[in-house]
Amino acid sequence: MPLQRNELVGASPLFSGLSDQERSRIGQALIARRFERDASIYLRGDEAFAFYGVAEGRVRFSAASIDGKELVLDYAGPGQWFGEIGLFDSGPRVVDALAAEPTSLFVLARRELLALCRGQPDLLLRFLELFSRRIRVAEDIIIDASFLNLSARLAKKLLTLATDAARTDTTARGPSIRISQDELGRLTGVTRESAGKQLKIWERDGMVEVDYGRLLIVDAPGLRRLVAAAVGE
Repeated sequence: MPLQRNELVGASPLFSGLSDQERSRIGQALIARRFERDASIYLRGDEAFAFYGVAEGRVRFSAASIDGKELVLDYAGPGQWFGEIGLFDSGPRVVDALAAEPTSLFVLARRELLALCRGQPDLLLRFLELFSRRIRVAEDIIIDASFLNLSARLAKKLLTLATDAARTDTTARGPSIRISQDELGRLTGVTRESAGKQLKIWERDGMVEVDYGRLLIVDAPGLRRLVAAAVGE
């Protein structure tokens, strides 16, 4: 079931320091929106006028080249908030945000958020923490693309995805990730064919099992050793 507005606000670490009255104020200000698969929520260069919480579905953050090639940077799932870039400096959006599947969002207008932040220094500190996490993710993407080979990049991304409760089911044999080979390739900057070829090698070696739209990690320690060897640990 989709998260309700009060659940979405109450479960977020961003708003945990606010009073019940302030959280209720946010909940009342939220506007429900529904997006079909691949619909644009906002595009690079758009004005940043709102903050978004995911009630159901997934949002894909990406950048596209002139020839239409898409690099997927990250995803947001139920319970997560996004769209803070541009809200505080009045700058434009820096990536595209698209619905990866039918998605329900709650939208908080920029003016409402800024009014709340002016009276809540602790909330501004939470946003600084959020900005720091975004910077770390961006730096990891740049460093991994520059220094890690294809197999190490794929292994590292799978291990990261395995910790994402929004898209991972825990089984007796290991985490089962809801992801296609095409998605995995775009997340790591490689072709679908290259990602599929590497997954077949790992499947032969008993490290993963590949199913349609899903990937079971059987040997997570083996993937970690592969990444460690690539970075010289």
